Amino acid sequence: RRGEIRELAQMLKPKFGILTGINEQHLEMFGSIENTTLAKFELVEAIPENGFAVINGDNELVRENSQKYKKNFVTYGLGDFSFSAKSIKISEEGTNFDLILDSKTYLCKTKLIGKSQIENIVAASTMAFKLGMAPEAIVEAIKDISGVPHRLEFRKRENMLVIDNAYNSNVTGFKEALHLLANFKDRPKVIVTPGIVDLGGKTLEIHKPLGKLAGDICDAVILVGKSDRTQGLAFGITNTKKLHWINSINDLSNLLKTLNLKNPVVLLENDLPDNY
Repeated sequence: RRGEIRELAQMLKPKFGILTGINEQHLEMFGSIENTTLAKFELVEAIPENGFAVINGDNELVRENSQKYKKNFVTYGLGDFSFSAKSIKISEEGTNFDLILDSKTYLCKTKLIGKSQIENIVAASTMAFKLGMAPEAIVEAIKDISGVPHRLEFRKRENMLVIDNAYNSNVTGFKEALHLLANFKDRPKVIVTPGIVDLGGKTLEIHKPLGKLAGDICDAVILVGKSDRTQGLAFGITNTKKLHWINSINDLSNLLKTLNLKNPVVLLENDLPDNY
């Protein structure tokens, strides 16, 4: 809720901060995207004159609202910024990319995958660089980063590759996971999802375009449970032959067998208790 970040900042008095993004997640709690934005910028408000905030220039809400605050900003992102990442190449082994620090390029490799993971690496690298860490040390540290379980984690299974993104989900992450799945052009692509929670009265409206994107990219869209979330996703899928329903994630294995897909890539996007 609004005021919670401000309260934490009053306790901790941060000199530096990172604002990674703002999206529709937690609409049910905040009531509007405007309230979410004001809440997130409570961190920026707390930064003193002799500190700075690292902000994501790729995020429209962050970029536009930052202009209202007279703070020292360092902008990062995957766009045309002096702190960025370019030439991103993803494989089952991880990601190779060019890390841009203060407009200079450094070759990097990480075990992590996905645009959101690379954006977070750039954010952390920007902060580390601005606080005096040597670029070469940053590059070495990136090699050793371990992923958080169930966040865009590759899992090799018999006759399939699983992209496990079951830990949590928001609108931005949902889209990015699908775009990651699209990289596997020569293999059948499957998404398994119960949808995204905490979107309040906009649940149907937000899920419909996500369903369209899933239908455009995937050969099969498997929806878990009947809810406003999955109904919204289903509304967006024009080719209903791609659409499949299961009552529980426990039914997934049997359904995949009946689909008879050869060496598919299966994206697990969010996981919820069956009674949610």
